[in-house]
Amino acid sequence: MRALFLAAGMLALLVTAAGSARADYEDEIGLQIKEVWPSAQKALKPFSGRVNEKKKTITTPWQQDQIVRRNKLLQKVTSRVYLRRYRLKIELTENYYFTKVKVSGTYQTKSVDATPAMAWTTMKSGTDEYILERSYFMKILNQLENDRLAKA
Repeated sequence: MRALFLAAGMLALLVTAAGSARADYEDEIGLQIKEVWPSAQKALKPFSGRVNEKKKTITTPWQQDQIVRRNKLLQKVTSRVYLRRYRLKIELTENYYFTKVKVSGTYQTKSVDATPAMAWTTMKSGTDEYILERSYFMKILNQLENDRLAKA
């Protein structure tokens, strides 16, 4: 009986951990796409790799940083530093009253101790990645505000 409760508890932990991956960041701006697109291009110019005018998408080149990942069960005991690389895709979609901005990313990691020849492994996005995606959306909002102030 005790083993059954333990197994059920472990299953619940696994389901919770697997379901904790966050989706892409999406938000809306109450302006038409013809006003948002130039500001998005300006804001993301230092980060842009591919720009598709027709589809209104901007894809960043691969960028690399370091992150700390903690073991979900033993958060205070175990943590490891990883190299993370990511590529973000920013998509603008026009609606009648607003512009929808979607920031989605591809994330890969490998150990800091790994040799350059070791392969990157794909990772699920979590809270850190969600915050990163949101920061790119905020760059667009800040540029929109700067552009509106410059016109005034």
